[in-house]
Amino acid sequence: MRNKKQRRRSSSAPPVTDPRVQMLVNSVAELTALMATLDGEDPAAAADAAFTTAVDGFVEKVVRFDAIRLIEVARQRFLPFTVSGNVPNAIEANTAHLELLALVAYALQQGAEARVPAPAGFQEMSRYIAGATAALDNILHLAQLRSFAATDPDDQLASVSLLIRSAEVWMRNSSYPEMATTTNLALLDGNPGVRAALKEHLGFDAHDALAVLNACNDLQMDALNHRLQTMRTAVTDAMWPRRRTASSTMR
Repeated sequence: MRNKKQRRRSSSAPPVTDPRVQMLVNSVAELTALMATLDGEDPAAAADAAFTTAVDGFVEKVVRFDAIRLIEVARQRFLPFTVSGNVPNAIEANTAHLELLALVAYALQQGAEARVPAPAGFQEMSRYIAGATAALDNILHLAQLRSFAATDPDDQLASVSLLIRSAEVWMRNSSYPEMATTTNLALLDGNPGVRAALKEHLGFDAHDALAVLNACNDLQMDALNHRLQTMRTAVTDAMWPRRRTASSTMR
Protein backbone atom coordinates (compact mmCIF):
# COMPACT_ATOMS: atom_id res chain seq x y z
CA MET A 1 0.00 0.00 0.00
CA ARG A 2 2.86 2.32 0.91
CA ASN A 3 4.63 1.58 -2.37
CA LYS A 4 1.49 2.46 -4.34
CA LYS A 5 1.22 5.81 -2.51
CA GLN A 6 4.88 6.55 -3.21
CA ARG A 7 4.47 5.72 -6.90
CA ARG A 8 1.33 7.87 -7.10
CA ARG A 9 3.09 10.74 -5.35
CA SER A 10 6.14 10.54 -7.59
CA SER A 11 4.09 10.33 -10.78
CA SER A 12 2.21 13.53 -9.94
CA ALA A 13 5.35 15.51 -9.13
CA PRO A 14 6.11 18.24 -11.66
CA PRO A 15 9.09 17.51 -13.94
CA VAL A 16 12.29 19.37 -13.23
CA THR A 17 13.39 21.34 -16.29
CA ASP A 18 16.00 23.87 -17.25
CA PRO A 19 14.57 27.33 -16.41
CA ARG A 20 15.37 28.54 -19.92
CA VAL A 21 13.56 25.59 -21.46
CA GLN A 22 10.62 26.38 -19.20
CA MET A 23 10.73 29.99 -20.38
CA LEU A 24 10.52 28.86 -24.01
CA VAL A 25 7.62 26.54 -23.17
CA ASN A 26 5.82 29.40 -21.44
CA SER A 27 6.50 31.62 -24.45
CA VAL A 28 4.90 29.08 -26.80
CA ALA A 29 1.90 28.77 -24.49
CA GLU A 30 1.47 32.56 -24.35
CA LEU A 31 1.80 32.78 -28.13
CA THR A 32 -0.84 30.07 -28.60
CA ALA A 33 -3.23 31.77 -26.18
CA LEU A 34 -2.70 35.06 -27.96
CA MET A 35 -3.51 33.46 -31.31
CA ALA A 36 -6.88 32.34 -29.94
CA THR A 37 -7.82 35.96 -29.24
CA LEU A 38 -7.35 37.05 -32.86
CA ASP A 39 -10.79 36.16 -34.16
CA GLY A 40 -12.29 37.31 -37.43
CA GLU A 41 -12.19 36.59 -41.12
CA ASP A 42 -8.96 38.53 -41.62
CA PRO A 43 -6.34 37.31 -39.10
CA ALA A 44 -3.66 39.53 -40.65
CA ALA A 45 -5.74 42.67 -40.02
CA ALA A 46 -6.62 41.48 -36.50
CA ALA A 47 -2.96 40.83 -35.67
CA ASP A 48 -1.93 44.20 -37.09
CA ALA A 49 -4.64 46.02 -35.10
CA ALA A 50 -3.69 44.21 -31.89
CA PHE A 51 -0.02 45.03 -32.44
CA THR A 52 -0.80 48.71 -33.04
CA THR A 53 -2.95 48.86 -29.90
CA ALA A 54 -0.22 47.23 -27.80
CA VAL A 55 2.47 49.60 -29.10
CA ASP A 56 0.24 52.67 -28.60
CA GLY A 57 -0.47 51.64 -25.02
CA PHE A 58 3.22 51.09 -24.35
CA VAL A 59 4.16 54.43 -25.91
CA GLU A 60 1.58 56.25 -23.82
CA LYS A 61 3.36 55.14 -20.65
CA VAL A 62 6.95 55.49 -21.88
CA VAL A 63 6.60 58.95 -23.44
CA ARG A 64 6.46 60.76 -20.10
CA PHE A 65 9.92 59.53 -19.02
CA ASP A 66 13.32 60.84 -20.07
CA ALA A 67 14.74 58.33 -22.58
CA ILE A 68 18.31 58.18 -21.23
CA ARG A 69 17.24 57.75 -17.60
CA LEU A 70 14.59 55.20 -18.54
CA ILE A 71 17.05 53.09 -20.52
CA GLU A 72 19.58 53.19 -17.70
CA VAL A 73 17.01 52.02 -15.16
CA ALA A 74 15.93 49.29 -17.58
CA ARG A 75 19.54 48.22 -18.12
CA GLN A 76 19.96 47.62 -14.42
CA ARG A 77 16.65 45.73 -14.30
CA PHE A 78 17.03 43.48 -17.35
CA LEU A 79 20.82 43.04 -17.21
CA PRO A 80 21.55 42.25 -13.55
CA PHE A 81 24.90 43.27 -12.07
CA THR A 82 27.35 40.69 -10.76
CA VAL A 83 30.91 40.40 -9.51
CA SER A 84 33.48 41.79 -11.93
CA GLY A 85 34.59 39.17 -14.44
CA ASN A 86 31.45 37.05 -14.07
CA VAL A 87 28.28 36.93 -16.18
CA PRO A 88 24.93 36.80 -14.32
CA ASN A 89 23.25 33.46 -15.01
CA ALA A 90 19.64 34.59 -14.70
CA ILE A 91 16.72 34.08 -17.06
CA GLU A 92 15.55 37.64 -16.39
CA ALA A 93 18.76 38.91 -18.02
CA ASN A 94 16.92 39.44 -21.30
CA THR A 95 18.54 41.79 -23.79
CA ALA A 96 15.49 41.69 -26.10
CA HIS A 97 13.37 43.58 -23.56
CA LEU A 98 16.01 46.25 -23.10
CA GLU A 99 16.58 46.64 -26.85
CA LEU A 100 12.86 47.01 -27.58
CA LEU A 101 12.37 49.55 -24.81
CA ALA A 102 15.45 51.51 -25.95
CA LEU A 103 14.18 51.52 -29.54
CA VAL A 104 10.78 52.90 -28.50
CA ALA A 105 12.24 55.48 -26.11
CA TYR A 106 14.77 56.78 -28.64
CA ALA A 107 12.16 56.91 -31.41
CA LEU A 108 9.89 59.00 -29.20
CA GLN A 109 12.74 61.32 -28.30
CA GLN A 110 13.69 61.84 -31.95
CA GLY A 111 10.08 62.46 -32.91
CA ALA A 112 9.55 65.17 -30.30
CA GLU A 113 12.84 66.98 -29.74
CA ALA A 114 11.14 69.97 -28.13
CA ARG A 115 9.14 67.84 -25.71
CA VAL A 116 10.10 68.16 -22.06
CA PRO A 117 9.36 64.92 -20.15
CA ALA A 118 7.03 65.28 -17.19
CA PRO A 119 8.81 64.97 -13.84
CA ALA A 120 8.49 61.40 -12.59
CA GLY A 121 7.48 60.75 -9.00
CA PHE A 122 9.72 59.06 -6.46
CA GLN A 123 10.63 55.56 -7.71
CA GLU A 124 7.92 55.84 -10.37
CA MET A 125 10.30 54.95 -13.19
CA SER A 126 11.69 51.96 -11.29
CA ARG A 127 8.20 50.68 -10.51
CA TYR A 128 7.19 50.99 -14.15
CA ILE A 129 10.27 49.11 -15.39
CA ALA A 130 9.74 46.38 -12.79
CA GLY A 131 6.31 45.64 -14.30
CA ALA A 132 7.11 46.25 -17.98
CA THR A 133 8.09 42.66 -18.85
CA ALA A 134 4.54 41.54 -19.65
CA ALA A 135 3.93 44.50 -22.00
CA LEU A 136 7.25 43.95 -23.78
CA ASP A 137 6.57 40.22 -24.17
CA ASN A 138 3.13 41.03 -25.56
CA ILE A 139 4.59 43.31 -28.24
CA LEU A 140 7.22 40.74 -29.20
CA HIS A 141 4.59 37.99 -29.46
CA LEU A 142 2.19 40.14 -31.49
CA ALA A 143 4.99 41.12 -33.86
CA GLN A 144 5.64 37.44 -34.44
CA LEU A 145 1.95 36.68 -34.93
CA ARG A 146 1.68 39.54 -37.41
CA SER A 147 4.44 37.92 -39.45
CA PHE A 148 2.63 34.57 -39.28
CA ALA A 149 -0.65 36.06 -40.43
CA ALA A 150 0.92 38.04 -43.28
CA THR A 151 2.63 34.97 -44.76
CA ASP A 152 0.93 33.20 -47.65
CA PRO A 153 0.51 29.53 -46.55
CA ASP A 154 0.76 28.43 -50.19
CA ASP A 155 4.21 30.00 -50.54
CA GLN A 156 6.41 27.19 -49.22
CA LEU A 157 9.63 29.20 -49.41
CA ALA A 158 8.08 32.05 -47.42
CA SER A 159 6.79 29.56 -44.82
CA VAL A 160 10.22 27.97 -44.41
CA SER A 161 11.83 31.40 -44.12
CA LEU A 162 9.28 32.40 -41.48
CA LEU A 163 9.93 29.27 -39.42
CA ILE A 164 13.68 29.89 -39.53
CA ARG A 165 13.25 33.52 -38.49
CA SER A 166 10.90 32.50 -35.70
CA ALA A 167 13.41 30.01 -34.34
CA GLU A 168 16.12 32.67 -34.51
CA VAL A 169 13.87 35.15 -32.66
CA TRP A 170 13.14 32.66 -29.89
CA MET A 171 16.82 31.85 -29.45
CA ARG A 172 17.78 35.52 -29.68
CA ASN A 173 15.19 36.68 -27.15
CA SER A 174 16.19 33.99 -24.67
CA SER A 175 19.92 33.97 -25.41
CA TYR A 176 22.37 33.46 -22.61
CA PRO A 177 23.92 36.77 -21.48
CA GLU A 178 27.45 35.56 -22.21
CA MET A 179 26.44 35.03 -25.86
CA ALA A 180 25.29 38.62 -26.41
CA THR A 181 28.73 39.87 -27.48
CA THR A 182 29.34 36.85 -29.71
CA THR A 183 25.92 37.24 -31.34
CA ASN A 184 26.29 40.97 -32.00
CA LEU A 185 29.77 40.59 -33.44
CA ALA A 186 28.63 37.74 -35.68
CA LEU A 187 25.69 39.80 -36.98
CA LEU A 188 27.38 43.19 -37.31
CA ASP A 189 31.02 42.32 -37.91
CA GLY A 190 30.94 38.87 -39.48
CA ASN A 191 29.76 40.15 -42.84
CA PRO A 192 32.18 42.48 -44.69
CA GLY A 193 29.28 44.28 -46.39
CA VAL A 194 27.54 45.02 -43.08
CA ARG A 195 30.81 46.15 -41.51
CA ALA A 196 31.55 48.46 -44.43
CA ALA A 197 28.01 49.93 -44.30
CA LEU A 198 28.39 50.67 -40.59
CA LYS A 199 31.71 52.39 -41.22
CA GLU A 200 30.29 54.43 -44.08
CA HIS A 201 27.05 55.59 -42.44
CA LEU A 202 27.99 55.66 -38.74
CA GLY A 203 31.75 56.07 -38.77
CA PHE A 204 32.39 53.09 -36.49
CA ASP A 205 31.97 49.32 -36.50
CA ALA A 206 30.76 46.78 -33.94
CA HIS A 207 34.15 46.46 -32.26
CA ASP A 208 34.36 50.23 -31.79
CA ALA A 209 30.84 50.35 -30.32
CA LEU A 210 31.59 47.44 -28.00
CA ALA A 211 34.78 49.11 -26.76
CA VAL A 212 32.88 52.32 -25.94
CA LEU A 213 30.07 50.43 -24.20
CA ASN A 214 32.54 48.43 -22.12
CA ALA A 215 34.37 51.63 -21.16
CA CYS A 216 31.08 53.28 -20.13
CA ASN A 217 30.14 50.20 -18.12
CA ASP A 218 33.51 50.21 -16.34
CA LEU A 219 33.11 53.89 -15.47
CA GLN A 220 29.61 53.29 -14.15
CA MET A 221 30.71 50.30 -12.09
CA ASP A 222 33.56 52.35 -10.58
CA ALA A 223 31.09 55.11 -9.67
CA LEU A 224 28.63 52.57 -8.23
CA ASN A 225 31.36 50.92 -6.15
CA HIS A 226 32.44 54.35 -4.90
CA ARG A 227 28.87 55.16 -3.83
CA LEU A 228 28.53 51.80 -2.08
CA GLN A 229 31.85 52.32 -0.30
CA THR A 230 30.79 55.82 0.78
CA MET A 231 27.50 54.46 2.11
CA ARG A 232 29.28 51.67 3.96
CA THR A 233 31.68 54.16 5.55
CA ALA A 234 28.82 56.44 6.58
CA VAL A 235 26.93 53.53 8.17
CA THR A 236 30.06 52.33 9.99
CA ASP A 237 30.84 55.82 11.29
CA ALA A 238 27.26 56.15 12.51
CA MET A 239 27.40 52.80 14.31
CA TRP A 240 30.77 53.14 16.10
CA PRO A 241 29.73 55.99 18.44
CA ARG A 242 26.76 53.89 19.55
CA ARG A 243 29.04 50.94 20.19
CA ARG A 244 31.42 53.09 22.24
CA THR A 245 28.48 54.51 24.21
CA ALA A 246 27.10 51.04 24.87
CA SER A 247 30.56 49.83 25.97
CA SER A 248 30.97 52.75 28.40
CA THR A 249 27.51 52.11 29.87
CA MET A 250 28.32 48.44 30.48
CA ARG A 251 31.47 49.40 32.38
